[in-house]
Parts: sequence; structure tokens; C-alpha cells
Amino acid sequence: MRDELKIAARDFFTDCKAALGTVARDEFRLLRTNTDDLGMTHYRYQQYYRGYRIEGALYTLHEQQGRVARLMAAFCLPSRRKNRRLPWRRKKRFNTPWN
Repeated sequence: MRDELKIAARDFFTDCKAALGTVARDEFRLLRTNTDDLGMTHYRYQQYYRGYRIEGALYTLHEQQGRVARLMAAFCLPSRRKNRRLPWRRKKRFNTPWN
């Protein structure tokens, strides 16, 4: 992050709401925190919408010297197709050793 930006992990999701594209009904719940040998604190968050957990929407904030140094996110964007069916049929089987 740029040197002039000094956002603490606890303020990140409220201060950066517009940049993340979130709305008032989005919520980020802290799952765990740990500090490594270099003094960097890692915060793992799960995103919720209207109280429902969003599968795969995980954020990890890395804080050093009281400011967020890095953000890592894993999430899936919703499909914009009207028909949200999977691209394969349910009857299709995959060849795996346990089939």
C-alpha cells in the first residue's frame, strides 16, 4: 500500500467499502488472528450478506506497524447469466479412482 495510506485492519472494511464494492448489508466477521515472527499480524475474515455466509469469500489482511500492508482475497463473482445452471449435467460422472 502507499505510504500515505494508514488504514488499520479494524477499520479496513468500513473505510474501503466503496473500493471493495460492498453494500450496507455486507458484513465481515473475524475468523482468526495470528502474529508471525516478523511482527506482522494476519487477520482472516469471512464475508456475510444479510447474515448469510458467502461461500468462498475469504479475506486475509496483513497488518504491520499498525497499518494494512497487504490484502489477499478469495471470492467468486455471481453469474450474470439468467439461467444459472451448471455447464454440465448432473448425470455426468467423472472418472476417478473411487467411482
